[in-house]
Amino acid sequence: MTGTYYIVVKHRNSIETWSAQPVAYTIGTYDFTTAANKAYGNNMIQIESGKWAFYSGELNNDSNIDLLDMNILSTDINNFLTGYMATDINGDGNVDLLDTFPVETNISNFIFSSRP
Repeated sequence: MTGTYYIVVKHRNSIETWSAQPVAYTIGTYDFTTAANKAYGNNMIQIESGKWAFYSGELNNDSNIDLLDMNILSTDINNFLTGYMATDINGDGNVDLLDTFPVETNISNFIFSSRP
């Protein structure tokens, strides 16, 4: 396989994120975490100095974080779900109110997937 390709990452509760540019097919890695401009449209959030991450809270796979995602999260909070769940946004093993903050923040910031 030769050529250049966009890299896309799809995760259980994060916004779909694409590499900023096509990448030559070689064995190796592509590190999204080093700069916002590693993602198409700079579509990442800085979590600490020099570290970038994908936006979380995308639960229904419609390419944006909105009230529909919050409804899914609220249902799982009301059902006291635990374990490896897409609605466990912070990854602590519990679906609870602590998972709402990133979703609310991303709803307020109109986060959506940017594609080439």
